[in-house]
Amino acid sequence: MQQVHKISMLFLCIIGLVTVFSAHESQAAEPAALLGQAQSQAVVGKMAKAYDLTEDAAHILWNRMGLSVSAKLVSKPAQGFGMYEPRPNAVFTSKQKAIIYITPRGYQVQKQSNQYVFGIGLDGAILDASGRPVWEKKGITSRTVASRAFNREFYLCPSLDVSKLPAGKYTLQFTLHDLLTKSSSTVTIPITRK
Repeated sequence: MQQVHKISMLFLCIIGLVTVFSAHESQAAEPAALLGQAQSQAVVGKMAKAYDLTEDAAHILWNRMGLSVSAKLVSKPAQGFGMYEPRPNAVFTSKQKAIIYITPRGYQVQKQSNQYVFGIGLDGAILDASGRPVWEKKGITSRTVASRAFNREFYLCPSLDVSKLPAGKYTLQFTLHDLLTKSSSTVTIPITRK
C-alpha cells in the first residue's frame, strides 16, 4: 500500500513538472524537433541535410530571441564581419577618431517571396560625464537589406570625430532599431579624451 502511495506521489510530481515546463516546451518545440531530425540525419551520415535542419532551427531561434547589440572600439574600419582589429584602449588624443564595430543580433528577418529581408537603423550620441548629450544624431544609417540567404552576419562600423571634445570622460551611446519590429537596443562604450 505504501509502495502504491509512493508511486502515485511520484506520478503526481512528474505531472506537475510536465505542466510547469509545457509552456516552455511549446515555444521551443519547432527548433527542438528540427534539431532532433538533424541528429537523426547525422547519425545516418547525411551531414548536409543535418546542417540544413540546424540552420532552419537557428533561423527560428534568431527571430524569437529579440534584438540585442554589442559594440567594440576598433583601430581601423572592419574589412568584413568579424574582421576587425580591437583598439588597445579607450583613450583618444586630439588627432584620433573613434571607430566602432557594432553587431546586432536577433533582428527580425522575414521571408518575402524568394528573399530574406531585414531592416536596421542606427542613432548615436556622445554623452558627457554627467550623462548629457554633447553630440547626437538620429539616423546615422537606416538600411533595409534583401538577400537570398538568411543573413545573420551583419555589422556597422561608424566613426565619430572625438578630436574636438574637451579633455574628460565621455560615453559613446548607440541605439540600434529593428525597422521591421520597431524594437530597439542600446549599447554604451566609455571613452576618455586626453
